[in-house]
Amino acid sequence: MNPARSAATARLWVLCALLFFLSGCSFNKSGLVDPALLQPSGWKSNTHIVNSRSFDQYRMAVHDEVRASRVPFVKSNGPTESTLASPAEFLPAARCVQARGIVVLVHGLSDSAFSMRDLAQTLADGCYIARIALLPGHGTKPGDLLNVRLSDWSDTVTYLIAEAAREHDNVITVGFSLGALLTMAEAVKPGAPIDAAITISPAFYLTTSPYAELTRWLYPFKRWLDKEKPDDTYRYEAIPTIAVAQTVKAKQRFHELLELAGSVAKPWLVIQSDDDLVVDTSKNQQLFVRHAKHAASRLITYSADVELSEANGPSTSANSADAKLIELNAWSDEYKVSGLTHVSILQSPENSHYGVQGDYRNCGVGGPRPRVDVRLCQQADSPWLGPWDQLAPDNGPYGLSTFNPDYSNMGLHILEFLEESLPAPTRDKSLLQASTRAISVH
Repeated sequence: MNPARSAATARLWVLCALLFFLSGCSFNKSGLVDPALLQPSGWKSNTHIVNSRSFDQYRMAVHDEVRASRVPFVKSNGPTESTLASPAEFLPAARCVQARGIVVLVHGLSDSAFSMRDLAQTLADGCYIARIALLPGHGTKPGDLLNVRLSDWSDTVTYLIAEAAREHDNVITVGFSLGALLTMAEAVKPGAPIDAAITISPAFYLTTSPYAELTRWLYPFKRWLDKEKPDDTYRYEAIPTIAVAQTVKAKQRFHELLELAGSVAKPWLVIQSDDDLVVDTSKNQQLFVRHAKHAASRLITYSADVELSEANGPSTSANSADAKLIELNAWSDEYKVSGLTHVSILQSPENSHYGVQGDYRNCGVGGPRPRVDVRLCQQADSPWLGPWDQLAPDNGPYGLSTFNPDYSNMGLHILEFLEESLPAPTRDKSLLQASTRAISVH
């Protein structure tokens, strides 16, 4: 691990997480939240949306929902924010003869569809149709999560998978964090029309699990765990207690379904960071080794250890001969990244918002960092970036990593996994249909 890791800082973050879940306290450094963000007004019903007759109809219905209820981060940029936060479809590159499959991408808790756009583009460049979901309650304002339940999220994922299966032989799911719980719950069901599953920073086990479990009893009495003012255009900062409770419920549901299934028979790719302080990556690996049975299945873990001798290839083998464990290097002197956070792993350095030249930098405004450290990060031309519990290698300004320096290599691993996992499609109605649609959905 990075020698700059501070044990004292790590203990502070754990303590803050404990207080966060037990008392619902807020760090309150980013300022008072707009009360309009905390009042539910949208996502009152998901039924008509999941009864859409096509993905295009679904996309437009959700976009209407977002436009009607979203509180813009920048008022003058409202229409663009609504479009980028909403579902999108990325069509295969022009050179592709046919679509190799349809990929359904599902984001995490408090995220929006924007977080999956880089992966969608990578998959489209690899000749797949990539469809990004927006889970109910997201993309508008945190208050809309107050009235959303796990069934609303599950219904959305089930609908999108069924719609993809109606159009194409090959259906792939990509789930990030909460999205991994929702997509894998479908993948392990007998007869599920899913041919391969990819999970990124999967929330199979939470580092704050004992405290997160309490939200099941806490939410009737404490509506909000955090009421921070947002500092990111496409993610919520404020979070209602019930949203975490529903995530815990999704985790329990996945484990129950996995135990019933006994194993994951489909090709399964897990990608995670050793420096992730949100999920327990060691337990994730144990789960993978125990249950991944397909020969193409593999687990990729990013490590900040700069001494990796085989940073781009297989590191060790799992107990099962059918599963591979691969270790990739997260450290980058070029980009000044010392490790990958929970959310940075799926973003490209070229991302217009989260990338190296993007318009957003995470300096930990809402966290327990001293104000002077936050200010130094904000003012620096190019601070080191990494996980919450580290310090800059040069002891200078430091922020949280928001992109993956190794993103292009990760994309190659994803496409190679799918190439090995999927047969050549014989039925592809979707590309013919998609070719008649406006490319502006990107």
